[in-house]
Amino acid sequence: MRATSPLVFSLAAALPLTQPSKATTTTTTTTTTTTTACLPPSNLACTEAAFGSCCDPPLNSTTAVTSVRPAAVASACTSNALQNPSFESGILDPWTCYALGSWASRDVVSSPSSAHSGSHLFQGLSNSTNASSITLSQMGINVAAGTIVECGAWVYASGDMGAEGSTTFEVFLDAVSCGSVEVKSGNGGGMGEWKMLGKSVEVGDDQGMGHMLAVVVVANAGGVMGAGVEVGVDDVWVGEC
Repeated sequence: MRATSPLVFSLAAALPLTQPSKATTTTTTTTTTTTTACLPPSNLACTEAAFGSCCDPPLNSTTAVTSVRPAAVASACTSNALQNPSFESGILDPWTCYALGSWASRDVVSSPSSAHSGSHLFQGLSNSTNASSITLSQMGINVAAGTIVECGAWVYASGDMGAEGSTTFEVFLDAVSCGSVEVKSGNGGGMGEWKMLGKSVEVGDDQGMGHMLAVVVVANAGGVMGAGVEVGVDDVWVGEC
């Protein structure tokens, strides 16, 4: 097993469960085909050029689900230094995914009823009773040192989490945190709701290598053996928002 990034350990996609809610909704029934993938390297410094494709050959699963279709949402930013920030290309590239623990699925999926905006999102389903993590990262981001930018993402978690369970999301620009959010079970815990996290940060020196944006997700079912914990990431940004 490769050495694991301290970033993942320190903060240590998909069959639909409870769909993330919006202010305006319409109940629909859809048939969703999800593509699972990835036994990626666990080192955040690794690149696809060094290790080849992020994912093993995919496994497909199809299931009919009743979903709550979100209302249309405007783009998060007027300018965005990221490529494919909302996964609307339908593929992961140029993002890479690193996983620890047990995940039944994790990939970009087409699901207009689930996406925060558009028709695609990154979605994962953890089937572990304990903590499992995913890190989505994009490298080579071109932003001038000393610039003040906003960085963040829209995220959600749903599914089976016990009283001691929780799911945390944190966004980093290089080693600087752009904010975090925690979702817990029970009333007021935020289960099944899209949540925005992010803040303004000052961009450091990239030493001529470009910057890295990482979204770290840690799902912990709190010992519950159930349908799993579903997580979603969409509309990630680095720019003026």
